[in-house]
Amino acid sequence: MSDTNYPNTSGAARGNPSRRRGLGRKLFWASLIVAGVLAISRPLTALHRPFGLRGHWGMSQSSPQELETQWNRGADWLLERVDATEEQRSQAQAIQDDLLPDLYAFQTEHQALQARMR
Repeated sequence: MSDTNYPNTSGAARGNPSRRRGLGRKLFWASLIVAGVLAISRPLTALHRPFGLRGHWGMSQSSPQELETQWNRGADWLLERVDATEEQRSQAQAIQDDLLPDLYAFQTEHQALQARMR
């Protein structure tokens, strides 16, 4: 009943050298692709930093006034997006005025600790 005339294509079972060479080529191309992805991903991570190279999320202000300026700009943008009333804006400003000195102190402490770790 086995009168099928299909050729035996399992050359790997008989030790066919062309089959083994195919595996080497696959490994070569796979390693080349991985190396290319790694080489490209490193510069792309540098481009992803938000607000340029000013630290994480742009929070590396050098003075409390600079921090307040950026904070107010962000709060104004947010309050415009939610159509805040004047009463809500004044409440938000009171919260900002309360938190900004503490935020600047935390930021300064964080930068000092980061500098010590380097």
